[in-house]
Amino acid sequence: MKEEGFENLHLALARLPPGRHGLPREFVIQNQRSRILLAMTRIVAEVGYAKANVPRVVAEAAISRRTFFEHFEGKADCFAAVYELAIEQIVKAGLEAVANEKGEGERQLGAGLEAALGLLAREPELARICMLESLVAKLGSGGSDAFLAILAAGDPRHRASTVGQRMTAGGIAAAVRERVRLGELEALLELAEGITEVASRIVDADDPVDEP
Repeated sequence: MKEEGFENLHLALARLPPGRHGLPREFVIQNQRSRILLAMTRIVAEVGYAKANVPRVVAEAAISRRTFFEHFEGKADCFAAVYELAIEQIVKAGLEAVANEKGEGERQLGAGLEAALGLLAREPELARICMLESLVAKLGSGGSDAFLAILAAGDPRHRASTVGQRMTAGGIAAAVRERVRLGELEALLELAEGITEVASRIVDADDPVDEP
């Protein structure tokens, strides 16, 4: 069954009725997994990855410890699944905006970055998980991979990632990370215009390079 998207995890998930409920096994498994992921999301957003633990997730998700370990190997494995969903949502928002923008070049790039930053501004939990807590967990690149995918899609000449795009993605992630750290999520959209202009200049002067 297809995994729930990150935003869908924020919908109220009804707890399964006790006893024999006659629900399909596949539904029960997916419901349990979604509740675990939602619980991990809420706990990490509230207390941070370092203080999150399996007992807290189990209690939040209203499942047994045994059920947790039927789905995940441990805390790190569970958080990795949450992080993957979060990155997927950022990339999806950006790529859809790029595809829907009728203009090319800077306009596509601007649409993609604005959509991604808008999502982070609306979703504080997602922003903290991607930009801050993932680094505490030593997982991923602190969100820069998501911006790299959007930069590549928003530049019609260079569909493969380039040196300039990788550097720019890292710079965008650093700027966004600082806003998230300060709790200034409303300022993220203000970054979009300036970031787009700088990113466009960098990719204009950049040549595609082969990935190692």
